[in-house]
Amino acid sequence: MQRKIILLCGYAQVGKDTLATLLAPEFRRVAFADELKRDLKPLLRRAGKDPNDPKTKEFVRPLLVEYGKTMRLFDRSYWVKRLVASTRVKMMSPERPWAVSDCRYVSECQWGVDENQALLVYIKRPGIGPACAEERDSIADVLHLYSPSEIHNSREPAYMLEQIRPLIQLHFLNRE
Repeated sequence: MQRKIILLCGYAQVGKDTLATLLAPEFRRVAFADELKRDLKPLLRRAGKDPNDPKTKEFVRPLLVEYGKTMRLFDRSYWVKRLVASTRVKMMSPERPWAVSDCRYVSECQWGVDENQALLVYIKRPGIGPACAEERDSIADVLHLYSPSEIHNSREPAYMLEQIRPLIQLHFLNRE
């Protein structure tokens, strides 16, 4: 049986992680950037910075973006391969679906949608735009090549759940 996967796409701060967390316990939240952050955590700690602090994250966003971009130059699927190969992911129950909270690149959609028949969901939030040119361009590419379902984060977080539940049922019912 193939694992059920939801790819959450959208700009930073639109609610992707919030929605992935709300989908638990049915779905396990995973993210391509978890491995990237794991790589950079020792560097930030040596500098006396807490990598989990939101202020630190905003300050080091350019470093995170450039590191991610550099590794994708070596292999465009580098972060996909890292996620799939990670020990944490390997130990998960193969039956438990995933909610991937940070789909932003075509290579991630190719793995998720083309290879694993994932549900791709684009989240919009009023007043939120791209955090940088890299994010703007990568998500524009995804939206150009794929036709994600779209939900809006314009009320309480539970409103996103109300919007995504029928999409999940329809998408995965059609796969069975």
